[in-house]
Amino acid sequence: MIVLSISSILRTISLNRDKLIYNEDIYIGAKQISEYLLGSYFISLDDSYTFISIDDKETTLYYSNNNLIKKPGYEVLLTNIDNVSFEIDDCFLYMNVYRDDESYRFLISYIQEREIKNE
Repeated sequence: MIVLSISSILRTISLNRDKLIYNEDIYIGAKQISEYLLGSYFISLDDSYTFISIDDKETTLYYSNNNLIKKPGYEVLLTNIDNVSFEIDDCFLYMNVYRDDESYRFLISYIQEREIKNE
């Protein structure tokens, strides 16, 4: 009887641990995205977020087929997500990630626009 109880407890702990580990990638992805945005300049925000990276390349983050993608190229930053959205509030960029009826909100960058120099 005690052996059966211990095995069911271990199985429950194992299932909960897998769920926690499964969602850790969202936090890791948010950190990686915030690092991409360091020193970047805002261009546009609609269904995607477009910016000029620190190395002067136009870069877009967008949602496609349950993934968050970075282009140019095709770098998958987050997988198995239901949706992602970006919003600006008081010069800060927030990312909202949705997975399995849970939502996660991250402050990922300070928004700055590039000043055009007149020569």
